[in-house]
Amino acid sequence: MNFFASEPNNDTEFSNYSKAIGTAFLLLLGANIAFAEQVTVTPLLLCCTVLMALLGLSLACIARNLLGIGLYLFIYVGLYSPKILLLLTEGYSDSLMILQPYEFKTTLTFFVVFLLFVTLFAGAFRTLLLPAVAGVANRPLLRLQPSSLKYALMTFSVLITLGVFLQGRYSYYINTVAASDRALGGVQFLFLYDYILVANFFLFGRELIEDFFQPGRTPKASTASWFGLILTLAVIYQSRRLLIFVFIALFFIAIRAMSRQGKRISLGLLWVLIALMPLLFVGNSIFRDALRYDEVRSVSHSIERISNDFEDIDRDALEKHTGGIVDRLTYFTFDTFVSHLNERGFTPPDTVWDVLKGDIYTVIPAVIFPDKYTFKDNEKRSARVGCDDWLTLITLGRDNPCSTFNAVLIFPDVLAKALVVLLFALGLALGCVLFCNPNNFLMLVGAVFLWRCCMQIENNTIFPFFDGLRAIFLFGAPLVSIYVVISLVRRQLR
Repeated sequence: MNFFASEPNNDTEFSNYSKAIGTAFLLLLGANIAFAEQVTVTPLLLCCTVLMALLGLSLACIARNLLGIGLYLFIYVGLYSPKILLLLTEGYSDSLMILQPYEFKTTLTFFVVFLLFVTLFAGAFRTLLLPAVAGVANRPLLRLQPSSLKYALMTFSVLITLGVFLQGRYSYYINTVAASDRALGGVQFLFLYDYILVANFFLFGRELIEDFFQPGRTPKASTASWFGLILTLAVIYQSRRLLIFVFIALFFIAIRAMSRQGKRISLGLLWVLIALMPLLFVGNSIFRDALRYDEVRSVSHSIERISNDFEDIDRDALEKHTGGIVDRLTYFTFDTFVSHLNERGFTPPDTVWDVLKGDIYTVIPAVIFPDKYTFKDNEKRSARVGCDDWLTLITLGRDNPCSTFNAVLIFPDVLAKALVVLLFALGLALGCVLFCNPNNFLMLVGAVFLWRCCMQIENNTIFPFFDGLRAIFLFGAPLVSIYVVISLVRRQLR
């Protein structure tokens, strides 16, 4: 069963979506008012209007089964919104930059226009892609038997997880694989780890939701146990954006399942879920610091370090752990800074065509193109470049929140901007069509594609569409191979 395979068919469903979106609006607006030292009418109205418009657009997409597009809008607006009201009222200043309120208003206008164009083009591309994907889904080769597909994914996951732990790369913040390491070759399990986490979340999470909400069915203990194991591994992996993407998507899938049974979501439940968010972020930050600064790089030492951090927590320690969240540049601030630089004549040293060529080179397997990590017009540097490479000296090595939007801002000519928007919208549409397909295999590769291409939001890649295609191949080919082996074994055992 696929909850997004047909049009919404009752008022309860739209009401539940509206409650969720409305609660998110109140949360984001309330957080902005709490951050602002003073509240004036014009910035407040502008903040309300933008949040209402973009969240309303997200609601329209999700309610019309454009789940991938709606999720992107919902998550991006949520991550973009911190301190909007404060920045619109007071601007921003530190030792590196002074940005005026009017500059933030201009950038916010560009941001709204960017999301409108992305949504428009993604919707159009989705319409064009639907017949082709439907035809592919009906091919016998891709009509995989559900139980064998489940066993194949579990086998694939065990192999990748064992490899990741043996290589000591079980966390996003431990032993990140450098370009020099990749150039040495060998099996880099870390590249597939987040893919198998995302795929397991959606295959088993959706099964739990179906069992929970369908009359006469109860969730299986084995499915719940496996889901809990995947959740534990994801928490250790320490990618907040991965958890945000997965659980917001499952939340809307659960709303669809509730609505099909005529159940209305409780506002009390929504506020309880919201109240858990600050606690989860603080706990996540403590966990992340323990992993990041753990010199031993072992699971047991990390657990001991985390336990000590929680036991010794006090006001100063809490401020230390949360400071990285509160004090870092927001997406809005960084985008405004990029716009500020462009107005003063800054242009990237690479053309959009150089960047496109470099992104294509990078996704080619090293077996075919072994020099890809050092190739760039015969210069000894990586083929791939992005905003972090261009701006890291200006921002003194800060953690720059690069995204597709500031990639659009950073190029001065209209053709370059259009190319970035169109390829990104195509990726969003392709992910949306695959993710909402009733074929479970296509749903899994769609989830992986969406995660790699769109839902990480912060990404130093100008054209993540090609990385999404590579992710489909790297995840899909081994999964199908394992599926074939399992199917043959099961057939012989019958």
